[in-house]
Amino acid sequence: MKKILLGAAIAVFGMGALQAQDNFGIKGGVNFADLGGDDNDVETLTAFHIGGFAQFEISDTFMIQPELLYSSQGAQSEEDSELKFRLNYINVPIMAKLLVADGLSAEIGASIRFCCE
Repeated sequence: MKKILLGAAIAVFGMGALQAQDNFGIKGGVNFADLGGDDNDVETLTAFHIGGFAQFEISDTFMIQPELLYSSQGAQSEEDSELKFRLNYINVPIMAKLLVADGLSAEIGASIRFCCE
């Protein structure tokens, strides 16, 4: 697990050597995770995600934004709130960010996810 996390951190934040640094930041929030299907008796599990990002300016209106996030997801039993199914992930999204107007941007990208039980 430590090797995966270290490798992901080097891949994401190592891009700083290739581009001029624009800014770094942290991200966090709440996850409302659930399992879908007709025959299950589970309800939403409230969890969290937290991590960091770096933005590298390519031009005045285009940036690359790699991120490294820890995310907890899963579900819990409707009948027994102590019975929980939880998965922990390390997500490594790489976003292309286009500034559309002042204070407004659009992002598109891909993500690699590592499960870390």
